[in-house]
Amino acid sequence: MLVVNQLEPLTEQQLVGIYNLQQSSQQAEDALSHGMEALQQSLAETLANGTPRHWPMAETLAIAGTMY
Repeated sequence: MLVVNQLEPLTEQQLVGIYNLQQSSQQAEDALSHGMEALQQSLAETLANGTPRHWPMAETLAIAGTMY
């Protein structure tokens, strides 16, 4: 027997809570996505402006910049 069959239906308050959680999760995901895009652009500009070759992460970051 499935546990789901034994659960009581969700109350309106619980449904509203789930909806609000979905909305805030989507907003957080969107904000993170925009932040990653801004970081990607900043990194690309930094590398384009001549990152010193002796900087150990320069090549790694240049490669990572092409992944998105």
